[in-house]
Amino acid sequence: MSDKNRVTGIKDSERNKVINLTLKDRNKVNDFGKAQGGYGTDDRYMSSLNYNIFTPKVQLSIIGIYNNINTTGADIDEIMDFSKGGRHSFGGRNNDPTYGFLTTGIGGFNFGYEFKKDQNLNADYFYNYNKATSGLIETDRVEFINDQEIRTESKSNDEDITNSHKANFNYRDRSKKMSSFNLRGKIASNNTDSFGDESLNKYNGAGELDLGSLGKSESSAESSSGTINANYVRRFLENSKRNIQIKGGFRGSNNDRNSSNMQDNSYNISNPNASYTVLNEIYKSSTTKKLNYNLSVEYTEPLAENHFIEFQVGTRTSNQDDDVDQENFENGVQTNPLIYEQNYKNSNLVGGLFYNFSNENLVLNIGGVIVNENQDFGLEGEENYDFTYTNFNPKIFFRYRPKRSKLFMFKAEKKINLASVAQLTPVINNFNPLFIKTGNPNLSPENEYEFFAMANNFNFSSGFYYHARINFSYITDAIVTNQFTDNLGIRTTTYANLGEKEDFNVSVRFGKRIESLNFRYNIKLSGGFDNYQSIINDEINTTKSKNGTLGFSLENNKKDNLDASVGADFSKNMAKFSTGKTKEREYFQQTYFAKMDWNITNRFNIDSQFKYEIYQDSNFDSDQSIPIWNASVSYAFLKGNSLNVKLSALDILNKSIGLIRDSNTNYYQEVNREVLGNYYMLSLTYILNASKVPQKPQKGGRHGRHH
Repeated sequence: MSDKNRVTGIKDSERNKVINLTLKDRNKVNDFGKAQGGYGTDDRYMSSLNYNIFTPKVQLSIIGIYNNINTTGADIDEIMDFSKGGRHSFGGRNNDPTYGFLTTGIGGFNFGYEFKKDQNLNADYFYNYNKATSGLIETDRVEFINDQEIRTESKSNDEDITNSHKANFNYRDRSKKMSSFNLRGKIASNNTDSFGDESLNKYNGAGELDLGSLGKSESSAESSSGTINANYVRRFLENSKRNIQIKGGFRGSNNDRNSSNMQDNSYNISNPNASYTVLNEIYKSSTTKKLNYNLSVEYTEPLAENHFIEFQVGTRTSNQDDDVDQENFENGVQTNPLIYEQNYKNSNLVGGLFYNFSNENLVLNIGGVIVNENQDFGLEGEENYDFTYTNFNPKIFFRYRPKRSKLFMFKAEKKINLASVAQLTPVINNFNPLFIKTGNPNLSPENEYEFFAMANNFNFSSGFYYHARINFSYITDAIVTNQFTDNLGIRTTTYANLGEKEDFNVSVRFGKRIESLNFRYNIKLSGGFDNYQSIINDEINTTKSKNGTLGFSLENNKKDNLDASVGADFSKNMAKFSTGKTKEREYFQQTYFAKMDWNITNRFNIDSQFKYEIYQDSNFDSDQSIPIWNASVSYAFLKGNSLNVKLSALDILNKSIGLIRDSNTNYYQEVNREVLGNYYMLSLTYILNASKVPQKPQKGGRHGRHH
């Protein structure tokens, strides 16, 4: 329930979910916690601490985490649940934490104070330390440029070390029947040091080595930011639902970065008479400052019972200033530096009118907004760009809930997507001499038409449920990538408005509890397509992608002592490209899995999870089969099972591989990354005041287990 819904009684389109933890006063004086530590093979370790105090007025939690097992959570169980192996994807970068090596440290507290009923303050502070090392990354990419296939082999290794401080507060006053006030704020600071090495070999269309590069980069960045947002809702009369809502916010940030990039590049290697080498040394110092603020007012006037008219007015301003000083050296000789100050300002004015029907079961909202957008940007001392756009954006929202377990929803709206600063900037960014980037200051905004529908139902008596969703997005004047690779192998990327973009997705999930057999079945179906364009060496490339997924699983109903499930997922992707020799790409992924979490006794537990994945891709000669098996055994000691000893085994078969196969725009590639691999860990968990720990459902719906 949103603040506006609570104060006015008018149901709206907001779907805020607020967890309000309320304990009876006699139970509020309480303290409990958990400490965990573990050490394993390959020098893997983990530790965590969580201590909580509750009184009638105060809630305090203290949290600490330190581990090198690639998780930012507090429990090894978070990575026991199928650490992923290989990946196939289409059109995206995979950031699975299984790849590489991550050391994480977190320490902080959360404080809550209740001034009186429904008036409280929550605040928290956390320090985060992350050391992310990629390990060796080997990439084999094939690009389609006009009628040629250009192959690139690269190896890289990078490391990022981040120290951050974050503090938040949230003051909420819902103690008054006729009004509500919420004030939220956040401050943060980050220091990041990054290091990287890379080698690259690029071959021409005849398969001859034509470009070789050895590079090393370093950077050090310091950033700070602050945010504050306020929301006030007021109902004027108790016997009327006339109301006003005022929202406002502010965000400011500053980022200072010093970077260097050293590259030893050899060109025209295939032609010894024309080959040459350039040693590039680049040093860059930059400061980016951002300042954003917004204010909006919504006034609702009752027309009749359940009928309302809503007026909206608002403004938003975003400012970004960039100050860059870059020195360039070629073979020890200084060349033209890149020094500039760039200013960007985006401001808008919004006015809207909506008709709203609202009762206990039905919400209908129809109307639209007139948006006046202005983009003013350019380089200090050079041409300034100033564009203004005015659009009418209609919107319809429908939600019908005939009863608590059933929901139907539909939403349709038009949006305007402005080009970003990076897409607009006239600056030619040659910090990486082989991959040059520049914007297009004459880009027009995209027009997006978005449709969404959803249906949910759950029958508590029979256990039958379904969940269906449909999304469709249609964009005109789409902002697309425009790439050009010259004869030396140097790629320049910019942007252009070109044609249309379509994105459609549909998914259905349903299942039922079979009481007589003591199990539940679950089935999921999904499908979709994407159509978009790009420009590759002055030639328009159209990419059409289709995908579909089928999955099913069986699990037992009564999970007090045993939680078991088996199932399979099948997914297929087909893509067609209008350019290049290889004009089609097709891959098929099969996943089979089995899980068992068994409380043999009140103290003794066995957990085993197995997954077998098969990848088939038309662009690669070999298929991949990857079995992953994780398991653990634990025993609880002392009163209330407060001391738990667990032996965990990750990737028992040692088959996990850091394989990513993907394709996008005009290329397909295979990436091999280092992974943690197989290791065993012995851990101890002690629960302070175990009998006082609030019991919540565990995975699969089980209660009262301590890990």
